[in-house]
Parts: sequence; structure tokens; C-alpha cells
Amino acid sequence: MARRRKTNKPTPAPKEPVARRSVGQANSGVAGVAVGDDRAAVFLGPAVMALTSLGMIWWTWMTWPDVLVDFGREIYVPWRLAEGETLYTDLAYYLGPLSPYLNSVWFRLFGEKLLVLVIGNLLVWTAILVMVYRLLRDVADRFAATVACLVFILLFSFSQYVPISNYNFVCPYSHETTHGLALSLAALLCWSNFAKTGHLRHVSAGGFLWGVSFLTRVEPFVATGAAITVGLAAQFVLVKPATRRLVTIILVLAASAVVPVLLSIAALSAAMPVGEAVRGTFGSLLSVLSSNAMSQKFYLDGLGLTNPGERLVSIARWSAGYLGVFVVAVGASFFIRKGIAVVRWTVAILVSLVLGTLVWHFVSPGSKPILLPAVFRPLPVLIAVFGVAATIQLLRMRKGAASCGCILFVLPLITFAALMLGKMLLNPRIFHYGFTLAMPATLLVVVALVDWMPRMLDQRGAFGGGFQLTGITVIGVVVVAHLCIVSNSMNAKKSEVGSGGNVFRADWRGEFVGSALKLIEEKIKPDETLAVLPEGVILNFLSGRENPVPYTTYGSVEVMIFGEDKILASFESDPPDFVLLVHQDGSEFGPRFFGRDYARKIGTWITAEYRSLQLIGAPPLQDNHFGILLLERNDRDHP
Repeated sequence: MARRRKTNKPTPAPKEPVARRSVGQANSGVAGVAVGDDRAAVFLGPAVMALTSLGMIWWTWMTWPDVLVDFGREIYVPWRLAEGETLYTDLAYYLGPLSPYLNSVWFRLFGEKLLVLVIGNLLVWTAILVMVYRLLRDVADRFAATVACLVFILLFSFSQYVPISNYNFVCPYSHETTHGLALSLAALLCWSNFAKTGHLRHVSAGGFLWGVSFLTRVEPFVATGAAITVGLAAQFVLVKPATRRLVTIILVLAASAVVPVLLSIAALSAAMPVGEAVRGTFGSLLSVLSSNAMSQKFYLDGLGLTNPGERLVSIARWSAGYLGVFVVAVGASFFIRKGIAVVRWTVAILVSLVLGTLVWHFVSPGSKPILLPAVFRPLPVLIAVFGVAATIQLLRMRKGAASCGCILFVLPLITFAALMLGKMLLNPRIFHYGFTLAMPATLLVVVALVDWMPRMLDQRGAFGGGFQLTGITVIGVVVVAHLCIVSNSMNAKKSEVGSGGNVFRADWRGEFVGSALKLIEEKIKPDETLAVLPEGVILNFLSGRENPVPYTTYGSVEVMIFGEDKILASFESDPPDFVLLVHQDGSEFGPRFFGRDYARKIGTWITAEYRSLQLIGAPPLQDNHFGILLLERNDRDHP
């Protein structure tokens, strides 16, 4: 009987449907224990993020709202909804209905206070942070995901880079922006779960969340749809599902996305005609398609289209500068790839310090006034490079490749980041709208510097840890430079506005607003009405005085969207008892002053129907001097 030969071949492990990721394996960089899989590493990153978050919240506490611009609408509209009014009929609104009604729920449950809205927004922000970490863990190691989340906390979450302070996640200029981002990230997370498991319930959940994002703003909805489409295409190339399966996925996704839109129309139809409910549900899309509003100077500047040649040159210069820094870092990584560890790390530290000092020279707020508009100019170039590299890798892959999972996850994230940058096409920045729009792209760049590039260098025999150290140094320099600006903003906020749960800190304008609130308490009874023009509806909320006119702000964009004749008709049919004129220079949008350079019909009507009662500061809407003027209706009865 023949003896059976023994073999030393191990039993093959069962294949997973999709690999979790190829990017993100531990490398030999400076991460140390943070890139390992032990229990300490699991909790260390979240613990550091939690402590950093608490520190930033404490440092910037109640400095997040702007005292006059934008945020007043964000708190006034939910207040009126909580009091029983209806969006689109009682309150004019040109964005989706989700955010105002969600914020009104906070008020109904816990009271109509600024602090309540702050806590609600911090909960939404916490969910965003968790989802960002989860998504980045699909494409990077734990250490890189933690560093990227720290950048999110320090640079984007509580930012105070410009005089108008509400470009942050706690008191945003538009809740549709932050809520839309949260819904988009949740939908992408569902897609990630589907790519790993193949379960259609994740497609259904992701499609529903994608549809809900349509009820906020167009930007996150479009970016998420493009990301899901690219992810589906990548899966088709790699996994090659049957045609029937692919059709089923598409139908489930589309049907799930339509459901929130139909529910919104049905819910709004209970309080208004169906046509008005449809217009409200599609409000964000209709506002974007309003060519007159989007052609204003403000939006063209935001896109960088007012001086495209200069913007392109700036993008090229900054891209070349960063390229030079990291080419040196790559060269040093190859130069020190061999030798004693102490020598290698010593050289790596010296190179990082030299390159970090060079970057600081250009980004330091005290050296040149170019930090805000220019530091993040290369983002579109970098995202384009990432997209090309990931696409090439996709096309070279075979079914079941070890890195299949990574491409299925990273391509949708790159697509999402690229589309979010679309509103800042030639003028990418992290201040202003950039606190949400530039955030995904920035975090992917951080991941590339801390994980992707060091691991690639390790695979080619270089010392990836040296490059990683340079990447972390440059990231740290940029973060510190921006925190210096935040510190200056904090120091400028010396005025306390409001009382009780409505207290917040403001800049010099806070003194004028505080005086206006005292004047309102003295001159206007609680049951009398007040309109604040062109902006400053936060005074209505803080004083508890209602505006009988359905419009909340009267900037040139709002007047263009709603129509001056329509706004004037509302004033004529239900004139407020008092009008408060607040100085605002709207030249960044084109027309400078309300009543003089735009909305002249409304200004003329106010002049004819109201008389001056008391002035705070300089006459408003005249020149560069700030002031607030209270007027009362001519036919108002006096006791």
C-alpha cells in the first residue's frame, strides 16, 4: 500500500467578498503604537480627539454666532415655526425645509434658547466627527485617520477666520450646509457598508439619506450622488455583478432617494397648496438655478471667475511650492533609507524642521497677508491627482485583488471631495464656505501625507517615516498659523450680547446691538411688531418681537430672489409697528446700501410711512460709519 505523502502547504483561508482595505496597514512611520491593533491603540485616538474637542469648545465657547449677519435667520425661523407658523407661507424661505423644522423641534422640546440650538448642533457635529473617522478608517490606518480628525476639529469645526464669525459647525451661517454634510457622510457610510457586505439594506438606507440631503442644499446632494455613482461603477468593474443584480441596486437606490422628497411634499401639502409644497421641497435647486442671483459679484468671486487668470497662476505657484517641499522630503527618505535608526531619525527631524520653518515663513499670519486666500489653493490639483491615481489602480486590478476594498471606498470619497470643491472652483479656501466645502478634500490630503505616501515609500525601500514626519510637521505649521487667527478673533470678542440662555460674545458691533436691545425693551411692547432691515433679525429673536412680514433678511440677493415688488406688497399689507435700520455694507454682493443702491422702492416707502425715533451711533446706510436707527409708523397711536 502506497504511503500518502505529507505536504506542508497551509490550508487556504476563505476569501472575503471584499477586502476591507489595502491602504491603512501599519507602516514604519512615527505613529508607533497608534498604528497597531492592540487595545490601547483602539482607544488612544478617540481619547485624543475627545480631549481636543473639549478644549476647542471651551476656548471658543459662545463666540460662534455672528451678531448681525446670517445666523439671525437661522435662529429666528425655527423660533417662529416652534410658535406655530408655517415655512413658505408665513415665512419666506428659499432653501429646503429640513433644517428649519429640525431646529424647531429642538426649541419645542427644550425651550427657545440659543443654548438649546448650540447643544443640538454640537450633537450633529459629534455625529459628523464619528462618521469622518469611520470613513477614513476604510482608506487609511488608525493614526492617519486620527490626525485627519484632529485637523477637522482644529481647523474646520469652530473656525473664526473672518469678521463674520458664523462659518463653523456650532452656529453656522446656514444649517442646510452642516445638516447636508452630515446626511452625505451617513449615505457614504452606508455605501461603504454595502461595498463590504453586499446587503441591499445598506443601499436602501444610503439612498434614503441621500434623498433627505436634497431637502437641505444642492451641493451635498449632487456630490453624494456623484460619489455613489462612481462607487457603483468601481464595483461593476471589479466585482462584475450580474446585470439583474446591478439593475436591482440602481432601482433600490433611486426608489429610496425619492421617498423623502415625496414625504416632504405630502407633509407640506397639509398646510399649503401642492404647488407651493413642491416649490418649497425643491427650493434649494430653484435658488441655484436662479441665474440672476448666482451671477452676482459675491458668487463669481467665490468661484474665482472674476479674475480666473490670476487664480490659476496662484494655484500653480502654491502647487509648485508644496511640490518642492515634498520632493525634498521624498529625496531625504531615499537618502536615509539605510543606516542606524538614530541617525535616520535625526536627519529626518532636521529635514522636517527646515521644511516646516520654510512653510511657516509663507503661511504665518504675521509675515504676509496671504494666509487665508492662498494656503489651500492646490486642493483641486491634489484631488485631481488622487482621482487619476485611483482610477489607474482600478483599471489595473483583477477581480478579488487584495486592494479591491480600498478602491471601492476611496474613489467615492475622492469624487465627493472634488464635487464639494466645485463651488470654489478657482478659489479654494477653508474660510467662509470652505469650512464644509473644502473639508473633505483637506482631510484626504492629510491622509495622503500621513499614510499613503509613507507606505508607498516604504514599499520602494525608502524611509517612509521620514516623509511622514515632514507631512505631520507641515500640517502642524498650517494648523498653528490658523489657530493664531482664531486667537485674534477670540480677543476681539469683548462684548456680551443677550441674557440667560441667549448670551454670547461678539465683536465691537455687540455694543451697538446691546444698546438696540435696551431701546427695544424701552420703546416697543412685547405684543408690538418690529422689522429689522436689511439684516439683523437676531434682534427679533433676542427681544422676542415678531416681524409680521414673512421675509427675514433684505440683502440684494434676497431681494433679487423673492422680488422687490412682492416684498413691498407684504410691508404694505401688514406694516410693522417699528422698523430698525441697521448699517450694512453689501458691496461684496455688488449693490452697496439698502434703499439707495438696491431696493429703492422699499426704502422710499419706509421713508414715507415711518418717522425717526432714536439713533444709535451714526446714521446707517450712508457711509462707512456704523449706526442703528429706530423708526415708528406715522399712523401709530400713542397712549
